[in-house]
Amino acid sequence: MRIEEIHFLNSYKGHKGAVYQLCAGIEKGSFLSAGSDGLICQWNPAQSNNGLVIAQTGERIFSLLALPDQKMIFAGSMQGDLFLLNILNEPQVKRFRFHQASIYSIKPWNQSIITAGGDGILAIWNPENGSIRYHLKISHQKLRSLAIDAEQDILFAGDGNGHIWKLKLPDLELIQKLENIHSKTVFSLAYLSHEHLLISGGLDAHIKVTDNNNAILHDLNAHWYCVNDLCPLSGTNFIATASRDKTIRIWDKTDWSLAKEISSPKFAAHIHSVNSLLWNETERIIYSAGDDGAIFAWKIEITN
Repeated sequence: MRIEEIHFLNSYKGHKGAVYQLCAGIEKGSFLSAGSDGLICQWNPAQSNNGLVIAQTGERIFSLLALPDQKMIFAGSMQGDLFLLNILNEPQVKRFRFHQASIYSIKPWNQSIITAGGDGILAIWNPENGSIRYHLKISHQKLRSLAIDAEQDILFAGDGNGHIWKLKLPDLELIQKLENIHSKTVFSLAYLSHEHLLISGGLDAHIKVTDNNNAILHDLNAHWYCVNDLCPLSGTNFIATASRDKTIRIWDKTDWSLAKEISSPKFAAHIHSVNSLLWNETERIIYSAGDDGAIFAWKIEITN
């Protein structure tokens, strides 16, 4: 596969501060955004460029997850609150408190959701009522990122020391602690199920590619500053990364070479840190969000 062109499609503005997270929405083709202004916004690009504020939390939102089948939206805040918005039944936002520090990542697993906290705790929640099914403190540092190998029921958690913790679900039994994978905080994780590879991005600006035997296959000096997000472009040979250096870079997984970069001045791109990416496989569009409060849509033209 080859990326022929990247086209700027649109910008989606309305947030009053930095946008920290994007995620796929409840409706097909829609997406959600949240950030420093405490707003959770819903966007449906097929219908309008305007967003709809569906919740006002009053807190900075660091993590976001939608469960389309259950019509539920979860958001994790800087203060450690988990917000639940039930689109079907309850218009009011529910607030649950368990973590004593920021919730940096939320992932779905089976009939549960899993959160990673700045208190070093992993928590498995019942999404229906906000009760804790299981929790475990694994680190004295912040847990900043999560990834799941759904086939093997293995959870990966990245911490502030550059370690990656490998645990067996559902009881969070420690399989192995992969020490010093990064020299600093592991900001982002992604598991590639087809290739059986764990991809990690760090505050050290490196991307590491690790196999199931915990061998580091590739070490990319990928960005100038920390790698905030990793976004596999499903249906292609590519993975995109977002960085505090204001760039989006797209990597070819066949040899881990740099395929394309989205940044100024070539593109009218983000002028501050790029925090989150979201891929629409059907339309082959990458959405990006950053500290500048903007959300951009980029059309990726790929040939086989």
